[in-house]
Amino acid sequence: MTRTEEWSRFLERNLKNQEYRELTNEKIDGCIDLIRNGSNLNEVQKKMELGKKEAAIIFELGHSRINIRGKFEKWNRLWMDRYLSQYSTPEIVCRYRAERITGFKIIEAGSGAGMQSIFLSQTNVSTLSFEVLPDRHRMARLNSEEYKTGKLKFLNGDIYSVSSELEIDSDTLIFSDPARPQVEGERSMESLIPSPESLIRIFGDRSQNFVFDLPPQMKWDNIRIEGEKEYLSVNGNLNRLTLYCGKLRKDETSAVMLPSGTRLSGDPREPVFPENPETGGYLLIPDISIVYAKLIWKLEDNLGIRPAWKDGRRFIYTSDTIQDNFPGEQYAILTKCSHAEVHENLVKNNAGRSFPRFSVDEKEYYGIKKGWEEGLSGNTDIYVFRCENTFFLTEKVNQVA
Repeated sequence: MTRTEEWSRFLERNLKNQEYRELTNEKIDGCIDLIRNGSNLNEVQKKMELGKKEAAIIFELGHSRINIRGKFEKWNRLWMDRYLSQYSTPEIVCRYRAERITGFKIIEAGSGAGMQSIFLSQTNVSTLSFEVLPDRHRMARLNSEEYKTGKLKFLNGDIYSVSSELEIDSDTLIFSDPARPQVEGERSMESLIPSPESLIRIFGDRSQNFVFDLPPQMKWDNIRIEGEKEYLSVNGNLNRLTLYCGKLRKDETSAVMLPSGTRLSGDPREPVFPENPETGGYLLIPDISIVYAKLIWKLEDNLGIRPAWKDGRRFIYTSDTIQDNFPGEQYAILTKCSHAEVHENLVKNNAGRSFPRFSVDEKEYYGIKKGWEEGLSGNTDIYVFRCENTFFLTEKVNQVA
């Protein structure tokens, strides 16, 4: 029996037998405890007295649940393989999208673990979700039983094979979070499965409403579909790029920050940085979603902040005063100095720890940090920025939108 057959039998039994599912969950709970205590697969198998094949499945499910602990409220009862645990849309994003996408008849191409379908079903007329891989189809069905759902149906099959039979009109929305290579140089439409462009070719004559979950780092030149590019961050980290087409398109580009719900939208513009920046008393780093959406100009216009310099993907702005409800991070400048004077000034400013906030090789980062912190005995966290040969020692302002 192959690995796929083992998984299929295992998942099917859990679908059909609630008592067996409860027992499986107890085993996975126990496995999670062992993994956290450092046990490997062989040790889990021995300590839990499991067969080799069952142990392998329980072990992977345990690892996957550990991976999604911060992503889903019911993480310890969800069913995902390792790929799904890495790429599944977090619950906070699923809920946000379900608030934006409402009142449609949803058809989803590729349900994966089914999490987005589950939440879309709560705010839409109906949700029909296709998944070509049988085991992931079973996982989606198992997951749907853990949440309250609306009119939701999962089908195991290829959406292309039944495309002509589907009832689609102007109130239908095609949603797709396509699978993507785990390792890829430059993200492209061609590597996504199913291809967004192929879905538009097949269904575009019946509905203009499409929503695609694209790799956030995909270059704009590689996005050949007209729609609103919405960049979404969670706790300051870039999480999703969603392309909205048809009725849901509001602007050319937008930035959304969760959990605050802050949203900016408009026409994109590239920022212009001065050759010789003059800094005020504060350095500011706009939320990464605003940077990717090319909407920093709106902050310049509305808040009066001004560009200072660009450091890799980090855009540094400056202001003479603290900005209330600034969508990003703010740092108060304590002093400016040369590289040779950094340690001396860390001591003067009662530093206990230092954090380089400029582009540096990961291998060099810890060496720089260790050298700066040698002999420090203070209790202040100091963040160090660099513009050319000038180093800025700063203290973080505890105010994030």
